[in-house]
Amino acid sequence: MEPRDLDPASLRAFVHRDWNATADLDLLARASQPTEQKLRIAEALYEAARATVPGWPSAADRLADLEHHIAARRVLERASHVRPR
Repeated sequence: MEPRDLDPASLRAFVHRDWNATADLDLLARASQPTEQKLRIAEALYEAARATVPGWPSAADRLADLEHHIAARRVLERASHVRPR
């Protein structure tokens, strides 16, 4: 397809579409999946990443990930007393 074949109105509609709507629907669909299916998907993604970068995750990657989890846990613990109004 040549650029001259593109309809300007269609391009504008594409650019200004509600991109969050698709993401929101995807999030809802994933949230309703059974836990076993989520774990299978996570394992497949992990294996795909390892096939792409065999040494991943490195010891440093794992340590950084653990540190981020600990920091997030601390934030959640500090906020645990906050209740909706």
